[in-house]
Amino acid sequence: MAIVKLELESGTDVLLLETGGALLLEDLIPGYVWVEGTRWHWLDATRTDRSVEGTDTTNNGTVAGQVWVEGTELHYIDASLDERAIEGTDTTANGTVRGQVWIEGADFHYIDDSLDERSITGT
Repeated sequence: MAIVKLELESGTDVLLLETGGALLLEDLIPGYVWVEGTRWHWLDATRTDRSVEGTDTTNNGTVAGQVWVEGTELHYIDASLDERAIEGTDTTANGTVRGQVWIEGADFHYIDDSLDERSITGT
């Protein structure tokens, strides 16, 4: 199992990402995030594995699991080193720290470049 230390562009938030290997959900806590194949995964408040596949941007990265906010989208590097983007739904709430992320209920939330709160619903 490979763990990657992730520092968000805000410079203050650090998360651990799983970038491959076997996961035992009973060992993980809500809020855990990782990349598996082409999908962005997170454990919601009930420890349910949620995921969504971002759109391939045709750009490539060098480290699987990197994540950042660009404009209104959450970007990440998948297991094949392809850059992917997900545009969350604008919740009409505002944040104060660009790139801040959290889990609320079943959804993954982040603050975009305009300090708008966005929500991603996974399957």
